Amino acid sequence: MVELEAGEAFASGLAFLIGKATPVTIEELAVADPPSTSAADAMEESRKVLMASWNPVLRRVGERFSIDAGAVPLLAYPEHVLHAGPANGDLLAWQTDAVRLDLGTIPLSLQSAFIQARISGPDGALRWMQRVTVDPPLEEQRDLAALASHMGLRAFHDWMRAILSGDTLPVGGGAWDEDAGVQSNRPQSLGYDRLTLEDILTAWARDRKAFSRADRHFAPYVDALLAHGENLSERKRLT
Repeated sequence: MVELEAGEAFASGLAFLIGKATPVTIEELAVADPPSTSAADAMEESRKVLMASWNPVLRRVGERFSIDAGAVPLLAYPEHVLHAGPANGDLLAWQTDAVRLDLGTIPLSLQSAFIQARISGPDGALRWMQRVTVDPPLEEQRDLAALASHMGLRAFHDWMRAILSGDTLPVGGGAWDEDAGVQSNRPQSLGYDRLTLEDILTAWARDRKAFSRADRHFAPYVDALLAHGENLSERKRLT
């Protein structure tokens, strides 16, 4: 019940609107067709139902992973299909009435605490990334393995050369591929801009203690690069 106090002009306007209204009974509402829902709204509705019905956890045994939903994932419409997978892998169909999805073996360098999910329907799809708990947690060497896998041999050599030569970079950020105007203590070579034996010997002769510290710093990256540098040829591994 609503009690409204208003002036005569407002009351006459409200009476006009009420006169234009069409009364509808409860019985008529019960047999009426539901309002049409757009494909995007339907996808979003299914996503909300899914998020309320599951609590995904990444289970792992060594390098073998699976997504444990905790309960059967639910969607709002029967024609919608759920796919899920690791952040750095393929999407796999989630079987009806299944609580767990096997992801297979994932190398250490590609392991992540993120999963991707997709809801597909006749008129489109909705896809997103989601951070989850990993049980047991990822190994401590995961970050090093991922860095080594993406760094590559040339970038690693450039980094080693910069550290050994005492190069400095300006503070303030900027694009990663921007020419930052690096100040180098390294003498200009004849067109060869890679790490050389001369660079190593010069750094050793300049400051042996600093060289030893740099060597200890490089060691774990060298091991990780050899272990997880999938694109390295056998010749490059030995050089």
